Amino acid sequence: MNYDMQAPLIGFNGDSIKKSETDDSPVTLGETLSMACVNASPQKYADGEAKLKVYRVLQKIGVKDIGEVELEAEEITLLKALVGDMYGVAVVGAVEDLLEQRH
Repeated sequence: MNYDMQAPLIGFNGDSIKKSETDDSPVTLGETLSMACVNASPQKYADGEAKLKVYRVLQKIGVKDIGEVELEAEEITLLKALVGDMYGVAVVGAVEDLLEQRH
């Protein structure tokens, strides 16, 4: 399935999630997924094969200003786990909505 990496994360209140209090630009799906990959737990993804899977997904989504990316079901499952490990409920929910195309 194709996913727009430039799609903004929409919070539980219906507004886009902002980068910071001083930067009003929205956080994008691609930024969030890329950060989750880069910060994958070395304990959880300990062996070379697991790290390589994360890296291959990062190669697909981590290009700045990329538009749509085709992701397989296994890649989506991995990304959801990585996001769940790194972020709080608001971001996890917003990412889930975009990955499940509930927007």
